[in-house]
Amino acid sequence: MILSPTRTCNGKLLALLLTNFTFIFYAQNKSVFTFARIISQTNDDNNNTDTDNTVDLLNRKNQEKNYYLYLYSNLMRNDMSISVTLGFPPFMKDIIPSSTRFTHDWKGGEKEEVSDNNDKLSQIYADDGELPGGIVGTNINLAMHTKSYPWTDKVSEDIFMEYIVSFVNLNEPRTNWRPLLKEVLEPTVKRLLQQHNDNNRVDMRDVVHAVNNDLWSALGGIVFKEHQTPLIFDPMSTIAYKHASCTGLSILLVNALRSVGVPARIAGTPAWNNKREHGNHSWLEVYIPDIGQHRKQEDNTDKWMFLEASPIAGHVPGYALSPCSFWFCKKDRFDGTTKVYAARLDTSKTAAHFPLSWDTNNHDVPAEDRTEIMNDICSKCE
Repeated sequence: MILSPTRTCNGKLLALLLTNFTFIFYAQNKSVFTFARIISQTNDDNNNTDTDNTVDLLNRKNQEKNYYLYLYSNLMRNDMSISVTLGFPPFMKDIIPSSTRFTHDWKGGEKEEVSDNNDKLSQIYADDGELPGGIVGTNINLAMHTKSYPWTDKVSEDIFMEYIVSFVNLNEPRTNWRPLLKEVLEPTVKRLLQQHNDNNRVDMRDVVHAVNNDLWSALGGIVFKEHQTPLIFDPMSTIAYKHASCTGLSILLVNALRSVGVPARIAGTPAWNNKREHGNHSWLEVYIPDIGQHRKQEDNTDKWMFLEASPIAGHVPGYALSPCSFWFCKKDRFDGTTKVYAARLDTSKTAAHFPLSWDTNNHDVPAEDRTEIMNDICSKCE
């Protein structure tokens, strides 16, 4: 027997009998379903190929539906009024009622279970079987393509959904950035894949370094310019104007990394030393499955590594560098009073929000509180 795992969505334990002794088993893990494909090796090669193609197509469709559900159920409030423009079918609001989309006032708690409505979700597809237009369908299709890259092998499905499939960061304008960044970084990806095929193992850190090195010149020479947020901070504006401040450059690098299969998110502080007159700063974090920066003796489970976009840092930060090499990671800035947050998408997993220094009354961006971790790391740096 051959066991090949992948992911899909549904709500109950099901077993579907297909031709050529092919079975698909679904096992529930909240809104994400894991299933395994078991194929009898007694079939001839042609039948096995046909069956694999059929099952692979079914697997992909189920994944696509799952991603639609996940993204829609975690839309920020401002995005609900433009959900159809983004590419969500109008009937999505009937599948996921508004009461399950938000944790009001960010007080935490689990969302209600979303019931399976496979027939309804099948209406997502056009007559030719393709995903509909809009940012969402294009985004999901290209995000799924990154699963073919070897450096994504150790990325769990929950991390993949929240930090690769997601097309948003903060409250920046929603634009169709993924096709452009995928095309721009295609030479970088080809080079990395060639290195991997030549038995020079490419891991996530190599990809991060290559993207941070290649992206800015490939887009025509993008530079840092302070005091640009919120005038210029969505990726397409940054690309058009060829400059942005720390928030815009960090968002662009986050999206570029997501476009090549690297889980990434924006992070930062709304005020150094909790004093607005000291200014704010944004950087990003990347998820490295094998290693992270947080090395407290009793806790080596944190897999997020922080870094800056190279136009901000003035060079391409290497992953072998000490955290103390970053200009902002110093004990005078991390004296125990500086608050740090990393933006999230999944509203059911956090009670915190990302403070927007340009929109202080907006609490719609969910976040993970990184204050303790960053103070633990940077308070040791002179």
